[in-house]
Amino acid sequence: MKKPTMKRIITGMIQHLLAALLMIAVAGLLFNSYLPVDTIDGTVVYRMKSEDFGQEFEDSAIYDDLFRNAVSDITQLVVIKDRLETDGNFDPAKHIDITEYAKMTGVDKGCGVTASYELDDLIKWGKRGVEYTERNMSMSEFVGYFGYCIYPENFGFDEYGQLVFKGFNKLTEQNDEPDETENDITPNNDENLKNVREAMSQYTQQQLEDMVFSHLIAKDMNQVHLSREDDGSLTVTFPMLVCRYDTTDGIRQLADYADNWRDYMRLQENLAAAVEGLTRDYERYQICNPVYAGTNTNVKYVVRFSPDEKDVTYTNVPDLETKRDDEVTEYFSEFGRHLIYYPDSLVFMGNTSMSEDEIFEYIETYDYAYLDAIHIWLGVDTGYAAEGDAFYTASRIYSNVIPNVSRVIMMICLFAICWIGIMIPMSVTAGVTYDDEGNIQRYLNRFDRIWT
Repeated sequence: MKKPTMKRIITGMIQHLLAALLMIAVAGLLFNSYLPVDTIDGTVVYRMKSEDFGQEFEDSAIYDDLFRNAVSDITQLVVIKDRLETDGNFDPAKHIDITEYAKMTGVDKGCGVTASYELDDLIKWGKRGVEYTERNMSMSEFVGYFGYCIYPENFGFDEYGQLVFKGFNKLTEQNDEPDETENDITPNNDENLKNVREAMSQYTQQQLEDMVFSHLIAKDMNQVHLSREDDGSLTVTFPMLVCRYDTTDGIRQLADYADNWRDYMRLQENLAAAVEGLTRDYERYQICNPVYAGTNTNVKYVVRFSPDEKDVTYTNVPDLETKRDDEVTEYFSEFGRHLIYYPDSLVFMGNTSMSEDEIFEYIETYDYAYLDAIHIWLGVDTGYAAEGDAFYTASRIYSNVIPNVSRVIMMICLFAICWIGIMIPMSVTAGVTYDDEGNIQRYLNRFDRIWT
């Protein structure tokens, strides 16, 4: 059996070296195809796409994503600043009307009362968490918790002439505005009150209390549960919010602001929503506000809206706060990438890939805050003078990676061509030699004898 010549051994070693270099080059290409960028939401790893190779950073999919994130952050930040700041500064003593907050954020279910807390107390409350205590009362205790209510003024007749409880129009110690009355219940007058009294005399106290309880349960009070004890008595179970802080009136108990269960349960829902929502806002504010402040970022913005005919402007460029709209537009038009949006006059200008529909989706999330009379300017300094923000970091990595990617691709092609150039003759001549007379002789190497 003929043994391989030294020339063939050296050629085979070169082929294996080329294969190793080829794998290293491919691994390098894959490694350089992923860009880790530190953002305010943590490190985000972007994958380079084929269309990104050979184009500027500002035209890449990575830049588009960073720009969209900036638009989302700033539209959210402006709403949060409006809630948490006074005259451009965080105001821990700001009074928060919890029902007004619930109405603004769309969680209120028609609460007829409200309470006011200092912002600082609500945030501290949210950090500790909202807690409830489970209360158990008898039916009579529950119905009479806010005062005796089995008065003729609180009852009426439905469309079938049946006696029903219609609302808390009269309590023991106060006589407030009538509760919302169903259209099919006959309103009370002197003659009707006489008929109601006569009808009420036909019912026991417990039956009348059952009517009150049924009325309450019908008012979306699904947190209230009724159970029957072994002795046949009825127990009402429901959650009551544990109040950690006083209101701005110096009152601790939330029940002091309501005269009926319907309003109380809705009021405590509004309070819980304000505590949790404002705490989330504050946490986001602590992250976003310093990142998009002044010289810390390459993103510049102005958001201006006009509630009650008075302009309110939020910006991280103080010199623009008092400028006219046309002056602000001229300023932002100089940026390498910018957008200008006037939804009230259907004006949308810019040189980014972001569409008007996309920015509208961000604004629509906070439609209660963004009125029609709003103007938005946002631009990115493509010179990236502010070091350290996401745009600066991504642009530097991108500019370092793109040239390397081109070189790596060229190396991969070169190694592959050389490897194929060696592989073809090595494959053809494997196991082939010639005798002294020039005839082809075929042989097997030890490797070839291994069963496959």
